[in-house]
Amino acid sequence: MNTKSLKEYQLLLTLLGQPYGASISELSKALQKSPRTVHREIHAIRSIGYPIEEISDPDGQTSSMRWRIPTENEIQLGNYIGSIPFLELEMRLAVSRVGRFETSETKPFSKIAKGKIASGFKDPIVGPASLGEKYFYSTRKGFKDYSGMESIVEDLIHCLTFSISAMVTYRSPKSDADKRFEIEPLTIVEHQNGLYLFAAVPKHERDIATLAIERIKEFEPLSNKHFERPATYSPKDHLSKTFGITKDVQVLGIHLTVPPR
Repeated sequence: MNTKSLKEYQLLLTLLGQPYGASISELSKALQKSPRTVHREIHAIRSIGYPIEEISDPDGQTSSMRWRIPTENEIQLGNYIGSIPFLELEMRLAVSRVGRFETSETKPFSKIAKGKIASGFKDPIVGPASLGEKYFYSTRKGFKDYSGMESIVEDLIHCLTFSISAMVTYRSPKSDADKRFEIEPLTIVEHQNGLYLFAAVPKHERDIATLAIERIKEFEPLSNKHFERPATYSPKDHLSKTFGITKDVQVLGIHLTVPPR
């Protein structure tokens, strides 16, 4: 997504985030786009699960409908997790974690995302998300730089979400040459401040490969080729092999009876 598109979506989300949202006419004028195009962009945002609702004109002066981002879910967030200390702590720290992969172009979006999460807590720590970061802060030391890979990550998320195969050009740390092969993206894993991809490789009988995302040189979605996720696939099964992480194992108590001497 280019800078112009990012700014347009930032403006669109800002207008929709107003208490009474905005009408199609207002959005069309602000974005300098036709009403049909505005409708299409709203539909695109809703199709990825972003809540946008249609409401009547609150003043009742016109019959036209208005579009807005509802606030009900934000209000309920604090109520749901307030009684679970570590969950609340995790969500408050999430405000600080948002933006770890941001660029100058995406920074405005990070600010909006931070505000949406922060607004879910109705307590003295209100206002700009930056205020909450003065109380709960997560450092970014060690995070890898993924700038310049925005288009690859965007296509990767799309393929992963809709189970679309892709051709990838990848350079392994053990090789000096690039390799190009087909993959079926399954899971993006964040581990030790880096991003990795678990993907099935069709030419190897769909064995699961682990790819470091920063080593992906090219990523080409095969738009007309969908795949079925393996029924028995679980990312946890591959953590030990790849990262040395073992799944939680229940420890059984053992009772020893020592006979008297």
